[in-house]
Amino acid sequence: MASSGEISIEDAPATFKSFVWRHFGYPVVTINGDRVTDKTRTICKHCKKISPYTSANTSTMHRHLQNHHRSLLDQHENPQNRHRPPRNHRKSLFKPAAVAVKAEPSRQTEPPQLPQLTDRAAEITRDIGIFIAADLTPFSVVENVGFKRLLNTLEPNYTIPTRGHFSHTVVPSLYKECKTRVVQVLKDAESVAMTTEAWSFRGANMAEVLLEAVSEWELKKPNRSIAIVTDDVDNTEVAVRQSPTAAAVLKFKQKLLQLPCQALSTDVRTRWNSTLDMLSRYLEQQAAIAGALSSPDLGLNTQIDALDSNDMRDTEDLVRLLDPLKTATTVLCEEKSPPVSLIVPLKSMIEQSMTPNHDDSTTVADTKRAILSNISGTYSGDIYNFLLECTALDPRFRTLPLLDGNQREAIFLRVQKKVKRLQTQTLAAKKTQQKAEEATPSHGENWDLKSESELTEPASKKTALEDLLGDSFSPEPECSNVSEQIRREIEHYRREASIPLSSCPLRWWKENSPQYPLLSPLAKAYLSIPVTSVPSQRVFSAAGDIVNAQRSQLLPEHLDMLIFLNQNMTV
Repeated sequence: MASSGEISIEDAPATFKSFVWRHFGYPVVTINGDRVTDKTRTICKHCKKISPYTSANTSTMHRHLQNHHRSLLDQHENPQNRHRPPRNHRKSLFKPAAVAVKAEPSRQTEPPQLPQLTDRAAEITRDIGIFIAADLTPFSVVENVGFKRLLNTLEPNYTIPTRGHFSHTVVPSLYKECKTRVVQVLKDAESVAMTTEAWSFRGANMAEVLLEAVSEWELKKPNRSIAIVTDDVDNTEVAVRQSPTAAAVLKFKQKLLQLPCQALSTDVRTRWNSTLDMLSRYLEQQAAIAGALSSPDLGLNTQIDALDSNDMRDTEDLVRLLDPLKTATTVLCEEKSPPVSLIVPLKSMIEQSMTPNHDDSTTVADTKRAILSNISGTYSGDIYNFLLECTALDPRFRTLPLLDGNQREAIFLRVQKKVKRLQTQTLAAKKTQQKAEEATPSHGENWDLKSESELTEPASKKTALEDLLGDSFSPEPECSNVSEQIRREIEHYRREASIPLSSCPLRWWKENSPQYPLLSPLAKAYLSIPVTSVPSQRVFSAAGDIVNAQRSQLLPEHLDMLIFLNQNMTV
């Protein structure tokens, strides 16, 4: 740490690769005897000018060097000052055998182990690419001294390729291989559903983007519809920055009062449970917050309106009231692929917890009414009927205990009609495909002409046992009426015991589909629909992990490949 008069300078972390950090650092101030690093600003080590700093953005520092310290910038950009790494005279595993081995006199033969070494080099190079994608590691890792030393220890004869080789050759090859596998899985899937974030389509036609995705991933299939789950919330950018001075004062008060040293939470409209987290954190830290607000170090000249006893009681009641909502959202987030059949049971649980009580305060009563109004307006009409059908086809909730007998019968009657409609569409699609195949001549095949007697199969003869006991023990004839067969499958399904809540409904239908050949296709189609757009949000979280200070100039196509491989590649 460098010091300049009354201002100390803390160097940036070694992981920050931009050359500007050689000339800049973070200013350090002292509050209540504690040294606090202000990472919202940077300070020039040469002229001590302090400038605002946004994470991963070095343009302000670069512009300062250009305007005030041009010689330092010229020295960095002069190619003559760059050191060229020494040539490695050892044989390279990465080079192909034809390049790595020179022609020798005829009395010498090529070492037999060289092709194996070349294959070994290709394997190492591929695994480095997998390491970069799976662990969200920058391409520049292949240029790090420590990484090179590790590879040299493990395989001295291996020469690591350049970062450009990994970004332009290795990772694209892995992407193509993985994409081919995923496309084939999607082709073979009986049902497919898509999730997306609505804000990502601003400035673009959502329908066009989705149709392009359907085409790229070859999702279109006869008699297969695609459900799309999207977040329709009008997302707005929320940026909350806390003063480093206020944070230091709060931390000092937390230590003094022996409270957990945690930052305050903020209510964010598009983030689940943020209101509950904010209120819970305030109740936990209220003493430290009050002490910090009254501290002269903050220089607050205005009177602070603190919460009175009624406000605190309302806050405690709201925390208890919102806890079931957090439980519901936790259920949706913990499951890897939560099906849409969870909505009705969770909605019923929330409605029960929001039942008015005569002991409710005005704030709690108003909150309950607002929550119930929001829920009732979200799911109604045909959408709610569809959700009820999804719940009925989930073997965990098939008994529908929250409904009366007439409602349950009405739901399964609608299911029966939809199964019949789906069966009709499936048979029609098969006939159309069969006609198309029959109309397409086969090329290059030799047809053997056979006599009519050879083409006609002889009638099967009854065995002696069938002739003796066939009339009394003949198998039950198959139901020729499709509607009747569907009705039998539904009755049999409703009589079965519900499976545990921790079980996977889709796996149950996969294992039991032979018993329900007509009912299972509809159940799989419904239960493959995700209940939220969280999967797409997790993709954006992965993008945030990839794009950081070390990879602020990552090309969009490389970012897409890394995200796809990270989410779909099996290591």
